[in-house]
Amino acid sequence: IRYGFGVFISSSFFNHSCFPNVARLNNFQSIQFYALNDIPMNSELTFSYIDLRLNTNYRKDILKSSYYFDCDCPRCLNSTPQIETFIQQIICPRPNCGGIVVTFNQTNQL
Repeated sequence: IRYGFGVFISSSFFNHSCFPNVARLNNFQSIQFYALNDIPMNSELTFSYIDLRLNTNYRKDILKSSYYFDCDCPRCLNSTPQIETFIQQIICPRPNCGGIVVTFNQTNQL
């Protein structure tokens, strides 16, 4: 397994959420951001730092041990069937992928 690291300043402006409103697309030279749904004005833009397929306790453990914070996003605090349906709709259906499927259009690139 190979791991790579990069510094992308624009990514540092986004916080984590297990119920993200933004997806990031990394083409290894740059990162692009896409809205996953309509985002109200003045709302925080968030993407997930981790695999969204993981259960709540495991997600929280990884975030605490790797990123040093307790996740208090809507999905971790009190998930609903609507939130879980949204997550299932955006997760790539390919086995072992875990990525987010983004529908590209001219209005959702940030």
